[in-house]
Amino acid sequence: IGRAVQSHAQVRRLIHMRTIHLGPEELLVAAKVELDSTLTFVQVAAIVDEVEGLIRAEVPTAERIYLEPAVWDETRISG
Repeated sequence: IGRAVQSHAQVRRLIHMRTIHLGPEELLVAAKVELDSTLTFVQVAAIVDEVEGLIRAEVPTAERIYLEPAVWDETRISG
């Protein structure tokens, strides 16, 4: 999943990620990803959709995906 997220050209960094199995064939993925701070809202929404598609192509059981776009701040270790 991490490789799929980071494979998108607009994702600068996978800050952190959590996965939870909701059932034998259902996975929840939650991740915070660094994107360029100059992107528009429409661009960010499109990138999120594209990254979700990359994750689902790699792991079809990832039915629920929540991506939080962020700008990396080294002073905030927790992301």
